[in-house]
Amino acid sequence: MTSLIAELNRGETAARRSLNAVADASGLEAWRAAYIGRKGSIPRLLRMVKDLPLAERKNAGRRGNEIRQALERSFREKEAQINVDGKKAFSPQSAPAHRQTPPGHLHPLTHTLRQIQYIFTKLGFRLIEGPSVEEARYNFDSLNISLEHPARAETDTYYLKDHPGLVLRTHVSPLQVRSMLENKFRPPVRLMYWGPTFRAEKEDATHGALFQQYEFLVIDETVNLADLKAITTAFYSQFFGTEAVIRLRPSYFPFVEPGLEVDMQDTVTGRGDWLEMAGAGMIHPHVLEAMNVDSSRYQGIALGGGLDRLAMLKYGIPDIRLFYSGNLEFLRQF
Repeated sequence: MTSLIAELNRGETAARRSLNAVADASGLEAWRAAYIGRKGSIPRLLRMVKDLPLAERKNAGRRGNEIRQALERSFREKEAQINVDGKKAFSPQSAPAHRQTPPGHLHPLTHTLRQIQYIFTKLGFRLIEGPSVEEARYNFDSLNISLEHPARAETDTYYLKDHPGLVLRTHVSPLQVRSMLENKFRPPVRLMYWGPTFRAEKEDATHGALFQQYEFLVIDETVNLADLKAITTAFYSQFFGTEAVIRLRPSYFPFVEPGLEVDMQDTVTGRGDWLEMAGAGMIHPHVLEAMNVDSSRYQGIALGGGLDRLAMLKYGIPDIRLFYSGNLEFLRQF
């Protein structure tokens, strides 16, 4: 059996387990998009058939189409069941006199956040929170993001009506400067912060107008990229429960110089692909000066990434929209 056929079989198992938990039309549509829609996990695997050796393509293609057709039939059956259930009239005589409320539990994003906080606390970081409605001077100006930068356009950022100086924060990086100034922190510092962020993006399986971010910041006299890599490796290793292998690629962000993309080798699923995990770099001197930190004496490192993405990787969740669907059957799996 080829590894692709094995992945298809695992994908079918995950899809059926998830479908069993669907209880309403909105949950069913999210399931369809995640598993059999154009960008779903099964069609994505089918598109990989063409890259197989010729001798393996026929069997992999046949198996993939069998799985897709079977899941499409199951989708239609579930759709019919939901439609019938929705038309059933409520009968007071059939309602139980007393119903015990099941015990509550944490949302998967809350559970993920608490794991992240625990790890960074062990690494000696101070935990910081900040407002979701942010001043443009913190969200853009103090982070070296110029007036001409496309991120400041109304097509990318949500501005508050009648309050042009306020935005729904587009990242949690404003807390770099805000936390240093408001708390009068002086180096050396280790800060970790998190929270919801907002961008005017079209929503799909991996993007949302609302998503969660986490970030860490270290400022000291001799901190460097070796420290950044060591902290990042330690964090991912503890979070995923396996030794993380990461690589750093050059990139550009206005508030760091040099800027980096952080990739991690996929040891979670065992495929070994490189996964883009976060943006990072050395804090730009202009940003240090905005914190009232002497950039000739101190330097800093920072890394920021998607909290939702960490949860999706750890728990095998194919669609970010499931976190915000309100589907209790999905949430009860965690």
